Order: sequence, then structure tokens, then C-alpha cells
Amino acid sequence: MSFHEAHNEERESRGRSTFVAVVLTLFFGGGIVIFLIFITGGFILDVLLIVGGLVALGLLHYFLWGRGLERSVAGEREELELQREAEDWEDPSRAPWERKF
Repeated sequence: MSFHEAHNEERESRGRSTFVAVVLTLFFGGGIVIFLIFITGGFILDVLLIVGGLVALGLLHYFLWGRGLERSVAGEREELELQREAEDWEDPSRAPWERKF
């Protein structure tokens, strides 16, 4: 068996295990949701819709505002990180094992 064949088998095995994990999660998660719907008389659907709406609002906020802000301050953030690293190396009072690498 060559290296490529072993690598392909490993990838297929990993793909199968991921698929099984997703299917089992959906199966048992769906069962739990259906059980909660019956127990609460449908109230859980309202709660799930509210939570889903809040998640959607948060994602919208991130994509409209947060992502742009993150990109606009990337240069400043990198500059500050480099400055902190330089300060760590220049501080003679710190022991060598306390410095960041």
C-alpha cells in the first residue's frame, strides 16, 4: 500500500466519521426538539424563533459593522502587537523565561 492510498483511506474514514457524527446529532437533536414541543405545547418554538432572530440580528450587525471595523483597525492592532513584543524583549527586569516567544 502506497502513501497516497493510505492517505486517501484516512480521508475517507475521516469523512465517514464526520458524516455519522452530523447525522446522529441531527437525529437526536431533532428528537429532543420534538419532545420539547410536545411537553411545552409549542412554547419552545416561540423561544427558538426568538433566539434565532437574535442570532440573525447579531450576524447582520457583524457583517454590516463589525467586519469592516475589524479590517480598518488591523494595521493598528499589528503595530501594537509588535510594540508589545519589543517592550517585552527590552525589559531587563523580566527573567528570560517570562518573555513571550
